[in-house]
Amino acid sequence: MRKEIWRGAIFACAVLAALFIGKLISSEHTASSHRSSYLGSGYGSFSISRKNYASQKQAGAKISAADTQKYEKVATIGQSTRDFDADRAKIKNLISSSSALTQYEQQQGLSGRRILQLGIGVPPSRFDTFIADARKIAKLTYLAIIKTDKTNEYRQLRAKKETLEKTRKALADMAASGGSVDERLKVQAQLTVVEEKLQDLGVTLGDFNSENEFCTVKLTLSEARTPVRPLLRSRIFHALTWSIKYFLFLAAGFALAALGLWLATLAVGGLAKSWKRIASE
Repeated sequence: MRKEIWRGAIFACAVLAALFIGKLISSEHTASSHRSSYLGSGYGSFSISRKNYASQKQAGAKISAADTQKYEKVATIGQSTRDFDADRAKIKNLISSSSALTQYEQQQGLSGRRILQLGIGVPPSRFDTFIADARKIAKLTYLAIIKTDKTNEYRQLRAKKETLEKTRKALADMAASGGSVDERLKVQAQLTVVEEKLQDLGVTLGDFNSENEFCTVKLTLSEARTPVRPLLRSRIFHALTWSIKYFLFLAAGFALAALGLWLATLAVGGLAKSWKRIASE
């Protein structure tokens, strides 16, 4: 009887120790996962309110308005850093040295949780170099480069411009042909509307005619503050209280199961005795 008690006590201690060690190891793993996921959260997508054809015009670049292929390149970069101010300064220096243009900038969050979002127009000839240099500044967490063919859009704009020019010529001829004051005022109003549309169209086509590629970089820099690692004493106390709690649950479950088995055995034994008595009579 004494041996069985000792065996039971040793088994209970082994279960308790296994629960304690398992919880201690898992708490370390969970803390490491939280640190990794936090440091890897340097990507946040954002949109720019207007078309970001920000490629700066190259001095002396003369490109024919013929049916040359036109492209738009957009690179989305997510980065995470522990030295936010220093890396922000590096990005600004890179923009300046690359002759790029900051068209959108937003910074939000308090110290330790700051996020910087930049929409940067980059000269096509320096696009790949800019991406390569930007990747070296902070920890890269996201990168996507999308190239879209804009040739059809360019051709549609040119066709629209030709149609508007024909309309303007027809309205100008009507205005010169005379007529009543009322009719001439109406024609002049229509001519003004057409002129405004041509001016707006001319700005967009001007961008297309001066560049074959429109290159934009959307960069997000997130500040990553390393969370404080729990003290070993705190982790041990946590693991010990958890293991004792669940050990008691297991012990109670085992006791209930044993009690249920004992009651079931008594019931079966009683039924067997009753059956024998009935059978003997």
